[in-house]
Amino acid sequence: MPNRTPLTFKTITVHFIYSFVLRGPDRIVIRPAEDLAHLSKRNLAICPGPARKKGILPHLLLKSEARHYQYPGTDTSEIHDRDRNITIPCHVERLVRVSPTGGTCTISVTIRQLADQSLGTEDALKMFSLVVNDDDTFTFEWNADAFVPGLFKATLDDICGTEQSDSKVQQLDREYVERQDPWVVTVLEVTGAAADKLLVGSSNDSDPARTKMLNIRDYEEDLAQILFRSIAKGFVLEPAYLSAPSAIGLPGLFSVNLDARLNVHLSHRSMLCVCRHAQESPANYFVPSLLDLCELARSRWHSLVILNKEIDKTLFNLRETIRNESRDPWLRQEIMEIREWLAVCMDDQLMYTVAGDALSRIYHVYREWLRLESLKELLFQKVDLLDRLYQDVVALRYSSPLAVVRPDAAV
Repeated sequence: MPNRTPLTFKTITVHFIYSFVLRGPDRIVIRPAEDLAHLSKRNLAICPGPARKKGILPHLLLKSEARHYQYPGTDTSEIHDRDRNITIPCHVERLVRVSPTGGTCTISVTIRQLADQSLGTEDALKMFSLVVNDDDTFTFEWNADAFVPGLFKATLDDICGTEQSDSKVQQLDREYVERQDPWVVTVLEVTGAAADKLLVGSSNDSDPARTKMLNIRDYEEDLAQILFRSIAKGFVLEPAYLSAPSAIGLPGLFSVNLDARLNVHLSHRSMLCVCRHAQESPANYFVPSLLDLCELARSRWHSLVILNKEIDKTLFNLRETIRNESRDPWLRQEIMEIREWLAVCMDDQLMYTVAGDALSRIYHVYREWLRLESLKELLFQKVDLLDRLYQDVVALRYSSPLAVVRPDAAV
């Protein structure tokens, strides 16, 4: 363990990003402004434009059918830490983004240091337990059952409503998804000497990049546990796991952000932002843009996955259509809906709007992790197969019975 001051935080904010897929009352693609009109009766801030007003100005601010619903934030929530037997005040916000095929629900939980208790790495790790049913070491004191997945479920109930409500949408992915692990973006406000070491730019030495890497390495053990959302006790990052950012650099954690005052670290399990003040520049405009990017990409990924499952079900049911001619109209309608859904899923807003060097890099890395291109290619292959099989069914049904000879037919 390096000889250094402990890593402490003023605030810890964890953004849990869930996703879902909806369908309209009589169509597979929804119209948010029309189909979600019932939400206007709730105490929500409804916005047709960008979900977050603070952010890096995009290259093109395109008009969109998407709608954003901001639930009122609450400061009355508390989190109870059973290990230390203390109660920590927290702030909870929910932002729902709905597009024609689905959307995201981002639940943001912020805790602040107490007068006599500083926040550390263990507190950040315990916040991840808010998404686990059977972990009660860190729970919402005001409602022990309302852990983060419970809030997500309540939000979906608001959107889809009940049989007696005037909601016009249904949750299409309910039959496929047993549970989901949210994407996580963590923001840490670092204090003390650690902030001076981690959030430094150019120095007077001949290799400032190396100096910055060595500064991060002093706190790598703590940061890596948070970044990789480790569930192992005494997690130690393998030195050879992460490659160096340059051919002559040092392996280990490094920031992918342009501004040295805000460190941004990436992993397949989460993104981590480290700054002095989350509500000041550069964090107050970069983090909102990062969240927008993650929400849009997550929503598109979820839609592509569920569309793949829908096509699989249609291909499976094709066998019944071969035996039952009355199912032909149903199959044609199903194929038309799939094509319509596929066309909407091909619309990638991020391709036109992402601006800024760091965000562009993060966007391409995140796309690769989600395998969006592979999912899209697989969809085209399945749709092509579905078309060919349907053509075979029609050709077989309307061909002359004499033209079809079974191999085991008697001579």
